[in-house]
Formats: sequence, structure tokens, C-alpha cells
Amino acid sequence: MARSPEILISYSHDSPAHSERVRALADRLCRDGVDCMIDQYEPTPAEGWPRWMERHVEKADFVLVVCSPEYYQKAVGEAAPGTGHGVIFESVLIGQDLYDAGMRNERFIPVLFEDLDVKQIPRSLRGYTRYRVDDQNGYENLLRHLTDQPRIVKPDLGPLPILPPETSAALPVEPVHKKVSRPMRFGGADDGCGAQPAPFC
Repeated sequence: MARSPEILISYSHDSPAHSERVRALADRLCRDGVDCMIDQYEPTPAEGWPRWMERHVEKADFVLVVCSPEYYQKAVGEAAPGTGHGVIFESVLIGQDLYDAGMRNERFIPVLFEDLDVKQIPRSLRGYTRYRVDDQNGYENLLRHLTDQPRIVKPDLGPLPILPPETSAALPVEPVHKKVSRPMRFGGADDGCGAQPAPFC
């Protein structure tokens, strides 16, 4: 990318410790040149939370979805009544954008801080590449994705080689034998038939 990508992190406030590690991830991305946004950076948006979330989901180059059991419960409406409104709203926006794009996903990236049962990842995101960001290798792979710096690059296409055709091995030539027919003979001294024609022998 020619410019620093803009990132929104969508997550659930599961616990103070979870919120802290999400902020640590955002801080690290910012230090690595990725313009990352989380609600903790802007605790009182003037336009209100629904419009703030919609604006950032819409304009972000990528949205990182921090998957956790609590996030999943809120996203599917299984959380306690009156809780998880932010996750519910953002997950609906994400699901709608994927639906509108025919499920072609170039923006929404599931990330994990722990080994998570795939069933605890929102169904709309299960089929896409996910990253373990608590692991150095996983974080680097995510950073490569966000900054379009793949670890492995397909080589340039070279010229087609000229490959001579194969020839079959020479086969031995078999002599052609012709069947020589003998003329029909009628009785004679050497045919043992006396004076009768040979067919009557």
C-alpha cells in the first residue's frame, strides 16, 4: 500500500484484562505504521456510538474482529439482555457488508488471542484466514496482510522452454513369408491313389 492502512478493531469488553490486550494490539499496530482505531482512543464521540461505529466500519481499509466466546455470544444474540449492543451493531454491519459483496471478503479479518474453537468464531467469518496475534509469527503474518507485504511472492513468469518431440525406438523388421500354394495333382506314381484323382484319395 502507498499509504498507511486504516484499521478498526471490533471487540467485546469481556474483562479489563481483555480490553487491555486489545489496546496493546492497537498500540503495537500504530507503532508499526498502521493507523489503528479502537473505542478506547475516542471514549466520547460527538456523533454518538452508532454513527461512530458505522463511520469507522465503512471507511476502514480493514476491520479486525477479535473473536472470543463473549464476542460470539453477543454477535448471535445469546448474551444477557441489555448487554453487548456495540458488538451486536458492528456484527450486523459486517454481516450486511459481506452479504452485499456476495461473501467476497477483502476487509474483515478474524483475529484471536488464544486457541479458540472454530464454532466460537462468528459464522460469517469462519471461512476466511484468521491470525493468532498473541504469537510473534501470527502477528507478523497479520502485519504483512495489512501492509500488502506477503511472506512468499510468486516468481515472474519466464519464457516457455522449447522441448523437442520424442521419437519412438526403431522396431526390428520382420521378413514377410508368403504361403506358396501347391498345384492340385491327380493320380500318379507317388500319391498312392492309383489312377483316381487326388480329391478321391
